[in-house]
Amino acid sequence: MSLSKIQSESMNLADNFAFSGTVTGAGDPAGLVKLATTTVSTTVPEVEFDNTLVNSTYDNYYLTYTITPTADNTSLRVRFLNTSNNQITPGAAYSGGAINEGGNASTNTNGADSMIINAAMGSAAGESGAGQLWFGPVNEGSNFPCQLNGFSNGANNGGNHQGRVFFFYLSKGYFQSVGGIKINFTSGSVEAGTFTLYGVAK
Repeated sequence: MSLSKIQSESMNLADNFAFSGTVTGAGDPAGLVKLATTTVSTTVPEVEFDNTLVNSTYDNYYLTYTITPTADNTSLRVRFLNTSNNQITPGAAYSGGAINEGGNASTNTNGADSMIINAAMGSAAGESGAGQLWFGPVNEGSNFPCQLNGFSNGANNGGNHQGRVFFFYLSKGYFQSVGGIKINFTSGSVEAGTFTLYGVAK
């Protein structure tokens, strides 16, 4: 049976249509793929997504979070995991920095054992934080550095708004494939929060 080509002017695309069979060519499949959500309702020392989620399936990842610390005046810290799920923690493994809402550098390092993405966070009611971050490429080995970029918002331990843009990467000499990410505080624990990890479709 011959098929007729439907002209655009003969079809109202604002209508609802029911299709049977397989419809292809309906757009670019690239986008975000939700991998996991961790909700903290009981205090934990850290939140971690390991190599069961961060692996060769995707090169880049996107993570959203809300977070409340147990300690006052603490800093939010991020470290990558290697492909064996161990923290990458040598003293000079990370380089980068952060800029606060006033345009001043709040973090600036060419060699640290972690990535500080927020500081002076408070534990009182209303002093929680939230943010979004991207990290990758995770599968480049020694060819290119895995980087972490994003922004955070919240109230500091004085109850004032605090926003930051941050940008880090694995320092020269520490390039390696990454198998996960760990989030915790420099003091205290994670009292509450929701963390959702997405893979960026190739």
